[in-house]
Amino acid sequence: MSNLNARRGIAQAAVTIALTAALIGASALPVVAAGPSFSCAGNLTPAEAVICSDDALAALDRTLTAAYDRMLDSFPVSEKSTLVAVEKAWVAQRDACRTDRTCIRNAYTARIAQLHGGAPASAQMSCAASVGAEQAAIYVRQCTDVSPATHPPCNASNACALIISEIRRGCALIGSGAPAFCAAYR
Repeated sequence: MSNLNARRGIAQAAVTIALTAALIGASALPVVAAGPSFSCAGNLTPAEAVICSDDALAALDRTLTAAYDRMLDSFPVSEKSTLVAVEKAWVAQRDACRTDRTCIRNAYTARIAQLHGGAPASAQMSCAASVGAEQAAIYVRQCTDVSPATHPPCNASNACALIISEIRRGCALIGSGAPAFCAAYR
């Protein structure tokens, strides 16, 4: 009996040593933070480059992607294209933040809340509520600088996607004489 107990003790000690060695070896490896849901290789927008370099923003991107995928899976086939279109508009809105981390974070936070039912859909949400008053004011100022419309949609209570669309339209109409900020909307 004591031989059997001794062999069990030796076997348990060997397992413990092997597990300890594996854990020590694993802890010696460099820790790599999880990236966003998209590839950080290739031609990135300025906003994507910022997200790839910021672990907190990358985590927000993964959270948003999971919420979006769940919502998309729950939509009837006939309505999925609407959600996809709203998401594309949101991505354009996020990308318009360029390298402004606060703007990007606010865009993600608002969109995640929308996908979880905590806020109205982005097509209905005001730009100020979506990206914050400061960024919305920038959009409004840029919009009024380039919009040829007599009643332009350059109002922070409109959705950012509408304002950004008007900025793009105005910049395209002005062409080569457009203000420098128009480069961000091409």
